[in-house]
Amino acid sequence: MLNEHLVERLAAWSREFSENVDEVHGWRSRKVRLGHLSEAHELRAILQAELGPDFEVVLDPIGSGSEPFGDEVDLNG
Repeated sequence: MLNEHLVERLAAWSREFSENVDEVHGWRSRKVRLGHLSEAHELRAILQAELGPDFEVVLDPIGSGSEPFGDEVDLNG
């Protein structure tokens, strides 16, 4: 079973994605996208350490490129 704090961080990370990305237009802002990607790398390392060498945790983030998820968009408008 995963550490409860890690599960909470993963859930918050997932919520952040849902709240800040439009499937057609992309991320709300470049700053949010880069922060989300940074957190993804940190969470991947923590999850890998927790699962151990019998598992390989691979990070393949949507929106790490420039199109369509790399553009900034006003999700409020």
